[in-house]
Amino acid sequence: MWTLTRPIYRGVLSAVARGGLERNINGQDLIRVSSRLYTLGETYEPAMWTQLMGSLRPGSVFVDVGACLGLYAVAAARRCGPQGRVVAFEPEPSLYALLVENLSVNRLERAVDARAFAVGDRDGDVVFRAGRGAESQVVPVADATDRALPCVQLDSVLDGTKVDVMKIDVEGYEDFVLRGAQTLLSDDSRAPSVVFIEVHPEAWPAFGVSGQSMLARLEGLGYSVVDLAGNPVDQIVEYGTVIARRRGRP
Repeated sequence: MWTLTRPIYRGVLSAVARGGLERNINGQDLIRVSSRLYTLGETYEPAMWTQLMGSLRPGSVFVDVGACLGLYAVAAARRCGPQGRVVAFEPEPSLYALLVENLSVNRLERAVDARAFAVGDRDGDVVFRAGRGAESQVVPVADATDRALPCVQLDSVLDGTKVDVMKIDVEGYEDFVLRGAQTLLSDDSRAPSVVFIEVHPEAWPAFGVSGQSMLARLEGLGYSVVDLAGNPVDQIVEYGTVIARRRGRP
């Protein structure tokens, strides 16, 4: 019966909720989401959410690499306010469409600079493989179902910009994002105080990347790496989130 009535339910819901559906994410940030996300709950990466949002201030500049649905971007735009800036990158077309919808229902189209690009170590195209939702990713070798999508490096698009907080969630392409941001990350006057990185070490061998090379890169750029509990990280062997904190800053 649900299979038969679900399209009707979705149609009615969409008509009623043209202004989006209200969600209080982790009990901290009241936002609206597209009616297409009616199954989305209010608990969303609570440990990372709390720390990332707590690092933002009015006037902060936040860069979201792999913005997915835009939940972080929407909440960050509210916290950064009109004097701040949010730049969000999402290459997967269906996710980018939802990101734009979520900005619209929150009336934040002008507050968030949303860009439909992958982010890596060069400007050009990368091979992109569509997965289930946020599991889409850049891959080293193409097969018949993959496609080319435009890619930018942060040093090109953020030239001269001071960044306060950055999030990287790119399903295994993390090291390439860092490579393309070396000028930004090595400039102490512009580099973010904190970078939240979702790490996917299971994907790294295909790219010639290891946990040690990732840590060495971050440490060489002036960052100390900890986990969400604040413990120092000396190896990365499993999926999770690490936090790179700029040495010498509070």
